[in-house]
Formats: sequence, C-alpha cells, structure tokens
Amino acid sequence: MTFDDVLGELESRVDLPYPERALVIDELAGELDAAYCAARDQGLDEPAAREAALKALALDASAIATLEAVHLPAVRRALARLPAPLRGWVDSLAAAAPLFGFILYTFYEVPLLTFFREGGLAVWLLLALGGLAVLLELHRAVVWLVLRDHSAASLRRDTSTPLYLAAAALLVGLQGAALGYYVILGLWAEGRLEGVRLKEALREPLPNVVVATTIAALVVLLHGVIKAALRALRVPQPPKEPRT
Repeated sequence: MTFDDVLGELESRVDLPYPERALVIDELAGELDAAYCAARDQGLDEPAAREAALKALALDASAIATLEAVHLPAVRRALARLPAPLRGWVDSLAAAAPLFGFILYTFYEVPLLTFFREGGLAVWLLLALGGLAVLLELHRAVVWLVLRDHSAASLRRDTSTPLYLAAAALLVGLQGAALGYYVILGLWAEGRLEGVRLKEALREPLPNVVVATTIAALVVLLHGVIKAALRALRVPQPPKEPRT
C-alpha cells in the first residue's frame, strides 16, 4: 500500500525549504509504511491498515506546524520575525547587492565608458535588457538558495524569461554592430574614411558585440547554476505545459 497521494498533498502544504522538505516527506513515508505493516501484522485488511497508519501519525495542522518549527533554517526564522513589508525590502536589497557589486567591478576593470561612447544607443538598450535578465537571475538565486523560500508562489517564478531577455540583448548588440558597419562601409565607399580614422571607425561597432555576448553568457551561466543547485536541493521542477 502506497501513500503517494497523502504525501504529495502534505508536501505541498509544508512550509519548509528543500532539501529539508523532501527529507521530512521521506521520513514520514517510512513511518507510514512501518505503521501500515504493523497494522497488517495485526490482521487488519488493506483499507483498515491504511487508515490506522494515517491515524497513528496524526498528520494534522498542529503536527505540520511542529515539523516546520523544528526544521526551518535559521535565515527563515530570522526573516519570519520581521514585518511583512520589511521582508520584501530585504529580498530586493539582497538580490540587488550582487548586481551593484558586479557593475562596480566591471566599471573598474573594463573600459565601459569607452564602450558606451563608441557603441551608441544600442549599448544602452542591450544593457537595459541584459541588466534586467541578470537582476531576475540574482533575485531567484537569493530567494531560492540564500533565503530558501521554496513556496509554491516563489517557485512559480521558475520561468525562461531571463533567457529570453538575454537573447534579446544579444540580438540588439548584433544589430547595433551591423548597423554601425553599414554606415562605416558606406562612408568608406564614398572615400570619406581612410587611414587612422578608418581603423578607429572599424573598431567602434565592436563594443555592441562584446557587451551583448558577455551579458548573454553571464545570464546563461547563472541560469544553469541555479537550475543545478535546485536539483541538488531536490526542489521539484515545474510541470511542463501541454502542447496544443
């Protein structure tokens, strides 16, 4: 006799992060099986033994609350003491801090001001798209891996939106570079670019490609690392939508 229906419903109600939630469900599954086997040894039939096993564990709201209190991580306990509006600010600031750190690092190590000047409007547009994608990934990493919020509402954010934004940023960067070279080649054909100025002009569209590919690669790597971490924590993957 299996208790998958009961355990599945219980897993959706327990407010614990993974892998603690999965470990608790595994432990309860073992206890239910043991109680069921003991009831069968006493001569009860299968339905009666199942009912006896469920009653023996007494999986009511009070028992679930006790499980949550015992297994809740320290970070979640600390956040639970804060007012609800303040918890939202903590989530946002914790996600934004790594992004600001990355921006400061890149400004220090990479000639971004030169890239902005040479790349033109396309660089700003792809930075807006790519920055939003990175911020989404960092927010998910903080919520799921640091704050350990694995509630149904939180896990519904597990979408491919950051990857789409990264792809859009990459395409904008390639388009910006292509338009830049289109203008340069036209000026070259008219004899208006030559010598050192021609070499400088041929370099100017490249920041679009450099920034776009860097951001896209960063988003893809972040997405892959987060997915791997969720699998390691035994967080269930969202069900795939049926094809129409």
